[in-house]
Amino acid sequence: MRRAVVALTVLGLVAGTAACESTPPADPPATPAPPAAHRPATAAVCAEAARISEAGATTYTRTLDEMYVLAKSDLDQATIDARSAEKERVLDETLDVWAAKLTTLASQDIDPSARTALQSGVTAVQRAGDPSILSSLGETRVTLERLGRTITAAC
Repeated sequence: MRRAVVALTVLGLVAGTAACESTPPADPPATPAPPAAHRPATAAVCAEAARISEAGATTYTRTLDEMYVLAKSDLDQATIDARSAEKERVLDETLDVWAAKLTTLASQDIDPSARTALQSGVTAVQRAGDPSILSSLGETRVTLERLGRTITAAC
């Protein structure tokens, strides 16, 4: 009987050791990391940037349309030149103010993705006003008209 008890004890120890040597169960799936902290000002800044971009694009587009009509008009050249100069001033001022406002908004405490979108917007607006950068007027116009939606999507 003693041998049976010893045999069962040894068998239990061997079985226990074998169980310890077996592959442990797989770890449960990792809990996804929480998203980066959402900075409270982001939503308001993005809304303001989108509003500014929509207004800037509207002014830019309207002024370009007015310049086109002016160029096709049958006014004398001096009048066309004077009015065109005023329209160019409006375009330059619109782009300068637009870029400055987006720069100010991008400097606030906002989410990194929103900051990147606003900084890209600043670059797009500055490129539109840079005469050394050759791009088609249609391409520039579409880029600026979509900027508000692009910023909203990134926020």
